[in-house]
Amino acid sequence: MKYFAIAAAALCVAGCSSFTSVTPAGTDTYVVGSKKPIDKADWVDAKSTALTRAIDFCNKQKKNMEEIGAGAAGVPATTSPQRAEVTFKCVTRP
Repeated sequence: MKYFAIAAAALCVAGCSSFTSVTPAGTDTYVVGSKKPIDKADWVDAKSTALTRAIDFCNKQKKNMEEIGAGAAGVPATTSPQRAEVTFKCVTRP
């Protein structure tokens, strides 16, 4: 029963949102995106997920994440999913 609960939670997380891989967008600059179903969240939640992925990416390099820019798509209260994309750099920790 314990394993069923863990598997169900994992499927919910996987089905409730999606994200793009961190990809290079220039010299020392990266981009990552996130998409949330409209009935689950708004674009702020999508951006938060993308920011978390960016922070994790930089932490693995023992660096801090510096947000350069962000964009959003999707119209609230419609059937379109909410999307966010974050452009960032990983900078040396002070």
